Amino acid sequence: MSSVSDALSSMMGNSQVNDVSRQKKTTQKTTKEYGTTFGDVELSDKAKDYYKELRQKYSDMDFVIVSRDKKEEAKANLQNFGNANKMVVVIGEDEVEQMANDESMRNKYEGLIEMARQASSTLGKAAESNSDIVAYGITTDKDGNASFFAVMNKANQSSSERIADIREKRKEKAEQAEKIEEKRAAKADAEEKRMAAKEDTEVLTSSTLEGLLKKINDFTIQKRTANVETDAEKMLGRSIDFSV
Repeated sequence: MSSVSDALSSMMGNSQVNDVSRQKKTTQKTTKEYGTTFGDVELSDKAKDYYKELRQKYSDMDFVIVSRDKKEEAKANLQNFGNANKMVVVIGEDEVEQMANDESMRNKYEGLIEMARQASSTLGKAAESNSDIVAYGITTDKDGNASFFAVMNKANQSSSERIADIREKRKEKAEQAEKIEEKRAAKADAEEKRMAAKEDTEVLTSSTLEGLLKKINDFTIQKRTANVETDAEKMLGRSIDFSV
């Protein structure tokens, strides 16, 4: 399988973050008919029925369906779609139409989705042990190719502090309430991670799970290494009293 556009591997500059937020508000939404959408999606009746069955079949995964005119924009904004607790499938409305009308394409795409389902456990464990992973998922293209993606937090201590602060506030609210359902808490946790890190993230992609895991590991090592001060750096700006 070939990977999706190389543009997915680079993150937009901070000057574009506000534009992304506005785009998300105007193009991403949740509907009763399609679930989460990006752009104005309109499937044929046959495709609607098939897509409903597809989401039910893979109910342990999240789906985001993208309108044909928003595909490139979606590729550049994968950080808006990921989930740190569940595999996300970002798929175009054209691909769903193909699946509904062509059995061979249906088998091909469902094979990719099944592959993503099997990889979900591995990526989920990676996210549990690596706080840099904000979200993860898989994208497909019109040629039947797939690419795994992971949204990584580039921020350092400041982001971690924000996450801790948000979690502490949620804990205080939880203590006042009688019970918070586990599923709701998991979704809240994922949303908090995205909120805390969305302004400083990088999207990593690979056509294979192994490739993505390697990129995640390299990213984490590079980030940790960049944050380690040398002895000389630690001494900068500090005075030493040599008197006895």
